[in-house]
Order: sequence, then C-alpha cells, then structure tokens
Amino acid sequence: MIRVRHIATLGVSLLTLACSPDPEQLEVAAALDRTITSLEAGDMAALWDITAPTAQREVLKLQKEVHTALAVIDQVYPPESREDARKAVGQRLMGDIELGDPEAGPKILRRILDPKAVRLDEKARDGLRSRNATIDGEKAQIHTSAGEKFTFEKTDAGWRSGLVMDLIEQSRRFDTLRENAEQVLAAQQAQREAWVASRNPKTPHGAYNLLRKTLSDKPPKAKVIYSLLDKATRAVALETLQAARKLQRMLQRRHKKARRRALYKKYGLSKYVKLDTDRKVFALWVSDSKFVGPVGQLGAKPASVEGAEASGLVTIVTDKNTRHRMRRGDDGIWRTADYAPVLREKLLSPLQESIKRLTAPKSKPNGSKKGG
Repeated sequence: MIRVRHIATLGVSLLTLACSPDPEQLEVAAALDRTITSLEAGDMAALWDITAPTAQREVLKLQKEVHTALAVIDQVYPPESREDARKAVGQRLMGDIELGDPEAGPKILRRILDPKAVRLDEKARDGLRSRNATIDGEKAQIHTSAGEKFTFEKTDAGWRSGLVMDLIEQSRRFDTLRENAEQVLAAQQAQREAWVASRNPKTPHGAYNLLRKTLSDKPPKAKVIYSLLDKATRAVALETLQAARKLQRMLQRRHKKARRRALYKKYGLSKYVKLDTDRKVFALWVSDSKFVGPVGQLGAKPASVEGAEASGLVTIVTDKNTRHRMRRGDDGIWRTADYAPVLREKLLSPLQESIKRLTAPKSKPNGSKKGG
C-alpha cells in the first residue's frame, strides 16, 4: 500500500488560486481540487477519472505485465517455488483483476493507495495557499506554499492529474513488481531458447525438436522418425504390413503367377511385396511424394508444455499456437502421440478397402433364376 505522506498537510482551501483570474489557471486548480478531494474521500473511481492518461496507461501496463508473468510461472518454476514467485510478481495485488475490466483502474488504485494517510485538519485547510500554476504547453505544475509540487497533463477532456504517476515513480513497490515480472519473462525466454536448442529425446521439447530437425533433412531420416513414434502409431505400421500380406495371399490363391504382378499394381500392393518389417513400411511411406510428417509446421518452435510430465502424456504448444501431444515410453523417450490416424488413413485403410472388395460376395446378374 502506497501511503500518500507528501500531501498529508495540503489544504483544499488553497485551490482558490491567489490573484489569478486566468481560466486555464482555474482549470488546473480545479483538477487539483478534484484529485485531493477524491483521494481523501477514498473515491478511487473519481480519482481514476481525473488521473492523467499517461499514468492510467502505466498502471494498466503493469497489470498486463503481472498477468503475463503469472501465466508462465508454472512453466518456468518447479512446484515448490511457484507460490513465492506468484507473490513476488503481484498476484494478490492484481492477479484477480481481469485484463480489460472497465473498473480495473479504480480497483488497482484501491489496493495501491492508502486514503487514511490523507486526513486534513481545519488549520491545514485554512492556513495553506498555493502559488499560480506554471503552464508549459500540455504540462503544468503547482507549487504550494507548503513546498509540495503537483503535476498535470492537458487532454482533450481538460487538465488531468499526474499524482498517480508521481506516486508510482516514488514507490519502490511498483519498480519491484515490474522487475520481478521481467525476471519471470526473462527466465521464460531463456527456457524457450534452451528448449529450441535441445534435442534430448528424454524431454518432451527435445524429442519434438529432434522430430523437427529430422523431418527437415533431405531426405528425412525415416529410421529416426520411426524411433520417435509412439506404440499406437507403430502398431498401425505393423497392421499395414499384415494387411498387405493378407491381400497378397488372397491374390495368390485366386490367380496364377502370370497375372499377379498386374493385380498387385491394381490393388496398390506392389510396393509392399518385398517388405518384411513394419519399419520398412514406414521408410517406404517417408520416401513417398505424398508423405505427411508427424510435425506439421517445421518452423513452429516449442513455447510451452501443457500437462504434468509425471503423467507420461503432455502437449507441446508452439510459438505458432500449434499443438502436438507427446507420450513417454517405458524407456524414458518421449514420442509423438498424434500420428496414428495419419498412417491409418494413408497406408492401412486403402489395403483394408481392397481386402473388403475381394471378400465381398459377387452380385448375381439381373434376371438370374434360382434352381434349374
């Protein structure tokens, strides 16, 4: 709480500026009157209204910095340090005041200013007088006979008080909050840089980066990519090989050797005939001109991880706002967990459709009759 000590002896009666019928002087005086009256009454909505736009923007900017820092604390700090980090960046001060709330300004002022520090006795009210305001373009200052200085800013709506900005500049608390928020964001940036550089597959972001790097190679390294597919995805590659073998056997039973090569081509089987492992099936897919990799945007860098790594399933969120699930295997290696549907659509489903057509009962010609 900022205590407003430096105006505790200011008298409101000073606001009838001595020997100054100048309208602009009177407007500045009126702005000072509204400022002190609002603060003394604890009317933060009125104080916010009379506050200069520069100060309003500074308060709301700090609020945004606090919210931004709070949003990344879970990503940057271990669980045991998070609560202290939240306190340090101002969770209790601004964390529950929503960004964009039209009442955000007054709410923050209620928490950072202490109206109890402004209690003016009658002697102070009657005994102080101010000198004329010094006006320089869109800036003005009032120096009181008590030695206090008040600043003002001219706007389209009239003169507005710089008191809040003066208090912010004098308050170490605001500087501390801003510095703490900057430290959190700097830690996040350092973490991102480390994440982008890492290719350690025993971390979700490292495995993701390794996939990105491998897919960008010309040609992509199928063996490495395959090693970073989860069990569900590799199971689809194995199903594809099994379906190819089943289809091949069906054609061999039904047709003589002379016809088989043409039939293999017709049913999309030719490329599978000499393959004997699911890894080779995947390598063939990687070399296909229609190959679609498990990471859609190679330029998308890891920005954060959603979910607890202890659960074994997390989501990489990239700087382009794409999302990629990663699953940890029994060996501690993280692997992509969203690629099985692609293999099923591109490789397995066409073979299954061919098997379905071959096993479907043949329809009888129209007009055929049962019996003889």
